[in-house]
Amino acid sequence: MSTLPPDKATLHVDFTQVGEVPATYETWGRRGDPPGVLVMPGLRAEQVVPGLARLKIRRPSGVDRGLVLRLEPRPKDVSIMTKTAQGWEATADPAADTTLVVEAAAYVAAESTFRAVLAERDGSGPGDSALFSVAPFLLLPNDCPVEKIYVWYHRELNHPTVAELVEVLREVLGPDRVDLDPLKQPIAPGDYKALEVIDGSNVPDSAFVQDYCEIGYRWIGGGRSQHLAVVTPNEGKLSAQVRRAMSSVHLGVLEVTDQSLEDSTDFGGNVECFPAVGKKTGPMPSGPAGPEITEHPPAPHGKILLGESEVYLFTLPKDRAADLDREDLKQLRRDFSAKLVQLGEAQIRREGAGRWLVTALWKIHFRRQFLITETATGLDVFFVRTVEAGYRRFLAAQGLQPILSVDTSWLSVGHVDEIISVVPGRRLLVASSGLAVELLSDVRERKFPATRMFRGRKVNAQTAYYANGLTVDQALDDHGSFNAEIIQPDYLNPIEERLKAGLDLQDEALIRLPVLYESVTLLPGRRLGPILDPTDLTRTTALSTSLVNVLVVGEHILMPRPYGPRLSPADVETIIDFRPPDHLLNQWHWEKAGTTVDALAERFEVAPDALLKENPDAFVNRTTRGPWTRIRIPEQKVDLFEAYVEREFRKAELAVRFVDTWIYHQFFGELHCATNVRRTPPDTTPAGWGKLS
Repeated sequence: MSTLPPDKATLHVDFTQVGEVPATYETWGRRGDPPGVLVMPGLRAEQVVPGLARLKIRRPSGVDRGLVLRLEPRPKDVSIMTKTAQGWEATADPAADTTLVVEAAAYVAAESTFRAVLAERDGSGPGDSALFSVAPFLLLPNDCPVEKIYVWYHRELNHPTVAELVEVLREVLGPDRVDLDPLKQPIAPGDYKALEVIDGSNVPDSAFVQDYCEIGYRWIGGGRSQHLAVVTPNEGKLSAQVRRAMSSVHLGVLEVTDQSLEDSTDFGGNVECFPAVGKKTGPMPSGPAGPEITEHPPAPHGKILLGESEVYLFTLPKDRAADLDREDLKQLRRDFSAKLVQLGEAQIRREGAGRWLVTALWKIHFRRQFLITETATGLDVFFVRTVEAGYRRFLAAQGLQPILSVDTSWLSVGHVDEIISVVPGRRLLVASSGLAVELLSDVRERKFPATRMFRGRKVNAQTAYYANGLTVDQALDDHGSFNAEIIQPDYLNPIEERLKAGLDLQDEALIRLPVLYESVTLLPGRRLGPILDPTDLTRTTALSTSLVNVLVVGEHILMPRPYGPRLSPADVETIIDFRPPDHLLNQWHWEKAGTTVDALAERFEVAPDALLKENPDAFVNRTTRGPWTRIRIPEQKVDLFEAYVEREFRKAELAVRFVDTWIYHQFFGELHCATNVRRTPPDTTPAGWGKLS
């Protein structure tokens, strides 16, 4: 039987990555076998989680020479850590028989390799080394099973959303997996098995949990994987709290940027993952659908869907290249001003041969960036809106999930989840403003009686204010042509075509849902998206709730309640050729304490006595209880948009559950924005990992 060398120190590693480092001849003999020990960037040495890259030095009795341990070639932000009285610290002079950890504190290129090299300090005797590799990070699509859902809770602000979310989750996951019953106990921050409620009492301005991180995984080997949460650039007060909630035995936390917030496009809601794409897909030119896309190989691990843009503005004379190289802004400001673009304070950075990036600073819209590229005849200027550079480089460098970009610059927040969501069966929910106009126009043309949209709510749009929702006529007169003649043909249709080509989808894989966007008054010739001047209002947001901004739980799609026009079931059936189910009758409404039944009756155009009869426990002295009361509006009417979703989902063999997300909608978000999800990775070794497979 072979034994360890008696006269030299040896290096041993934890190939199983379960926490033990056996100093045996068998493990020592494997220390250089590819891929070596897998390093998980973002996992701190102090985190007690699977997947830490541990190693140990064995020094035989009588071998007392000093030792030096180093990494070759030394990767950036990777250190050998040892535990001291003060905590874990980097070391190059480790003690023998002490467990060490190779810690990658930030982004390191996927599949890069390096060695831990052990040498005698005095140069005597042969050294030893062990191989390490960085495992790629993978995002998970929405069709993967749910392990845990995270949501922020503040009783005064978002109780309706969380209360309804918990009720629905208990239905679809079962009460054994969600042991919080809002009908029997107060909602409080805590861990409820498949649900984590994050305390929002000290951070009332940070409700969007999705924005703080993207949860994916890395493969450890041996049939095991490790969840990682990649923290996105976000300076919100909730960031540290989300990290604490997610940094556990189940989840490592990875930071890939300096967290300097530059644009809302940097947030987590701007990244989605589509399942496997089995075919090679061709290149796509820059245009209305998004920036240029290179040819993609087959993507067995899926593709990343990312919102970013590259909008052509104008062309400058070719001799301006010298000014750009000198970083001289004087002439550039004059050139931009002549094109009605106010540059203001700015910086110029050369991006390569014939490419310059001009970043104009503006506190309202964070960064404004203009890419200038040299052509045979001049310098083409593009407005670009993308994610923070380090974050994007990290996503691209993983190598296994190609990035398919779509233009979201025309949206105020600019997130891809505002216009699409991935649902089971390799399908997409797609926002359709043309469909919204078509449905509302049918109501008007047939002269069907309908309630107001967003009835009972104040709607503060960019170009109009509605004290109690808006009628179908108001929706069409104020926003109809903008949605039917600009948003659908100029923006959503090109994005649909790009998605079908880039994901190898047929048209039937797109489930179009009605979403109406706020009308924006554009100057002649101007395109939505680019912020050219502080007085320009050139971005829109969803006026109706964005029905594609959903939470996917198996075959159940949890969707924001649309608050569309309500009609009789017979009239709805006439419009969409579908008999709406009875459970869509009547409307639920949440009201804070102190509202009289007469005020509610006036807002909802129903009789006060009918409200009292339908809700006998909701009022005290004809006034709503507190802090929140859920009230059933008694009427035999159905939401047209809800019925349309029911029809389409039955065709797709999906189930829908509607959730009140009005508080989020007021701040440009919905249910996907409000939550984050840890999902179960595949249980097989990912194919195509190159040397790591």
